[in-house]
Amino acid sequence: MIFITKSKILSFFFCLILFYFASSISATAYQIVRYPFDTNSNISANYGQYRIYRDLNNQIVYRGGHEGIDLIEAKGTPVYPIAVGKIKFISYPSIDSKVGYGRYVVIDYGDFETLYGHLNDIVRDENGRLPSLGSTVDPSKPIGYVGTTGNSTGSHLHYGLGSNIEFTSKGVV
Repeated sequence: MIFITKSKILSFFFCLILFYFASSISATAYQIVRYPFDTNSNISANYGQYRIYRDLNNQIVYRGGHEGIDLIEAKGTPVYPIAVGKIKFISYPSIDSKVGYGRYVVIDYGDFETLYGHLNDIVRDENGRLPSLGSTVDPSKPIGYVGTTGNSTGSHLHYGLGSNIEFTSKGVV
């Protein structure tokens, strides 16, 4: 008898998304080496789930599908990049900001990108500085810590996967 657990389903879903993007990726050398956490996590919001987002004035700012998956983890849990890549974008608003993904990092792997949103903090260098754009990330070292910054109701990681993710002063388009 085979038992299917939530963690197995999550792992399958994660691999399926990666396979979808990997199938269209050129022969450039990279290797996906890990999951964003040391353990599997439960999903609190699926990709494509319909949502309405409002700003602080209760005006609708987005209506449509959820562009990622939300993985439940405790505040402060380390978040790891899935492979060696380069930092494409960092958003580091006030911890009290309730806009968009709050504190987030986008990592470019050449043919696709990942977004790690709602971070409580982003790992800094030995001088206390945020990483610079274009710096290389190592999948064995955390890039940040789970939080609930931005438009969030509880501690989780918004994990987005895409290509040519666009940005505005208010966050991701």
